[in-house]
Amino acid sequence: MEILHYRILNDQQARSSYGKLINKIDTQTKAVISDLFIDIKRENLERFGQSVNEILE
Repeated sequence: MEILHYRILNDQQARSSYGKLINKIDTQTKAVISDLFIDIKRENLERFGQSVNEILE
């Protein structure tokens, strides 16, 4: 599942669509996905920081 999220982070259209989708799902699932993105951001802030912020805004 993590590989899929890296691919989403690397594609502008996917980030936009995924960000909209995340806002529509239940709170518990949203928290799990958000935590995964935050972990990815911590691992490589320079590369993924902005992309993660786009999705989680």
